Amino acid sequence: MNTSMKWMALIIFGCLCLAYVWIRIDLVLAGYELEKLTKRKAALEREYEGLQMQFSQLTAPQRIAKRAQEQLGLVIPREGQIVVVAVEPPSSDEPAAPFDRIQLAKRPENP
Repeated sequence: MNTSMKWMALIIFGCLCLAYVWIRIDLVLAGYELEKLTKRKAALEREYEGLQMQFSQLTAPQRIAKRAQEQLGLVIPREGQIVVVAVEPPSSDEPAAPFDRIQLAKRPENP
């Protein structure tokens, strides 16, 4: 084997070593990024669960009824205050709406 072939083999070996080191560093950096993203995902899932709980609390029917009575002065309608309006579907081909009746409350004449 002559000298030029030895140098060529040494250069190729050096390039392979550099490529190996580069790939290892890239792999370690990708691992750190994956760990960071995994922690971020867990934090976002905890935040989502907290927001879901808050949403459930804020939309609870009892809470809404209590606020409607206390802050808006709304009351449960008395006998004779509810007017039922029948809603007809536009045509027999189309399915009926999910609510086929609408209930409205009349304002009291003079409370």
